[in-house]
Amino acid sequence: MTTFTVIRSVFSHPSTPPLKLEPSPSASHRPPSPHNNTPLFFSSLLGLQIQMGFTSGLALRRAIVARPWLHKMMAPIAEKYNDLAGYRKLGLVRDDLIADENEVVQEALKRLPPKVAYDRVYRLRRAVQCSLAHTILPKEEQTKSEGDISYLMPYIEEIERERKEKEELDSLTRAR
Repeated sequence: MTTFTVIRSVFSHPSTPPLKLEPSPSASHRPPSPHNNTPLFFSSLLGLQIQMGFTSGLALRRAIVARPWLHKMMAPIAEKYNDLAGYRKLGLVRDDLIADENEVVQEALKRLPPKVAYDRVYRLRRAVQCSLAHTILPKEEQTKSEGDISYLMPYIEEIERERKEKEELDSLTRAR
């Protein structure tokens, strides 16, 4: 299996030549998994693909949030990046971009309340419609930065903690 690194937005100029995919230098021959830390693709339906190690991305997030000075420094950069990414223009929120081919994400999606799960499907379908029509939503329907809250990551982090705890309990041996 070859891993490709692609960063592309559907909002590119139409005269831009198509991207040529080159194998990433760190391509792994193991299948993607949150346990072997091989890259997983987080992709939206609008053509934006970002390669990121699943558990390493969570670790980086925790490391930044744990240091207030670093979080304060990175917040404006992250906000600008999120604005330029283009997913808010289609009415999506950040957690809608997480690919659901992962076991952990599948479990997290099952744990979502019905209303939140319905809203997620609605946002994704609306984004597909916009993508097919090569349009963006009107300003009043686009996701605002204060509306871009994480609804899936708390469940993912909880499942990761449960799996880690289960692994630790399974590794215990009984002293005789």
